[in-house]
Amino acid sequence: MQVLVNPHCAGGRGGRKWQVLAPSLQQRYPGIRCQIIPEESALQPAVIRALHQGERTFIAAGGDGTVNRLLNVLLNAPVDNAELTLGAIGLGSSNDFHKPFRAAAILQGVPLRIDSAHSYPCDVIQIRCFQDGQMQQTYGIINASIGIAARANARYNSRGRLLRAIQQISVDAAILLSVLRTIATYHNFPCRITQNQNAAQEYRLTNLGVIKNPHFGGQLCYDTPVACDDGWLTVNLCEGMSRLQTLGILGRLYRHHFAGRPHTASWQSTRLTVSSARQFDLEIDGEVLQTSNVEFRVLPQKIRCCA
Repeated sequence: MQVLVNPHCAGGRGGRKWQVLAPSLQQRYPGIRCQIIPEESALQPAVIRALHQGERTFIAAGGDGTVNRLLNVLLNAPVDNAELTLGAIGLGSSNDFHKPFRAAAILQGVPLRIDSAHSYPCDVIQIRCFQDGQMQQTYGIINASIGIAARANARYNSRGRLLRAIQQISVDAAILLSVLRTIATYHNFPCRITQNQNAAQEYRLTNLGVIKNPHFGGQLCYDTPVACDDGWLTVNLCEGMSRLQTLGILGRLYRHHFAGRPHTASWQSTRLTVSSARQFDLEIDGEVLQTSNVEFRVLPQKIRCCA
């Protein structure tokens, strides 16, 4: 088992969290191997070296973005994906990959998914989108979003001075402030959504969630059916909402209620495309990029994940 530590996660607090956790982790799991990854470009070489040494279980010690980067390195590695197991140590801000949290898998206040003996196959979201005129392909394992959630993630990730100060006190408060600021300035935009082989539908998009895990953005959570290994993408749409209606659905998501509300729709699909005449924010496992055209596909049981 190879642990790859991102000390820069959680707004730079990941390194301090790791220093507190590491002694207890080594005591509970004596054979565990740990490596600090000082910068993102060092992750792939570290994984390739470990693969050449026969390692097949990799643990992302960081936030959801760290999990996503490790997932992408593993799925692009020159080995059979079926041989690989992905796990995580939640040093990040939201740690949605670990939710719902389990008391037995918490150490020093940090959630763990490193039980490789009880690993199981999980679906992966394949994302193909245009950036700078070229088709790019990436993967997600938690969820993806377009609209308010993606814009709020981008705002949160930018970590202005006020957000950084609030984050030191409460991550959930910093996330909520990012969402409220985004709602105050957000405008619905026209887009076309196509699911599977059906005809495209026109929407004025408020928010779109493409999920394999219902948890997102701290305490927010959908109540629509979803499983990590069912071979489906669960899609949750908010369209044509006013700011007041958006605040209302935000409050419901904090109470884990979504399905059946006005201006919402939910369905399951294996393939989904979204296109617009304008650029929009696309969030994948907490990381945000910009595009005007994206395709989502489910890759059933693509990689094993630790319990």
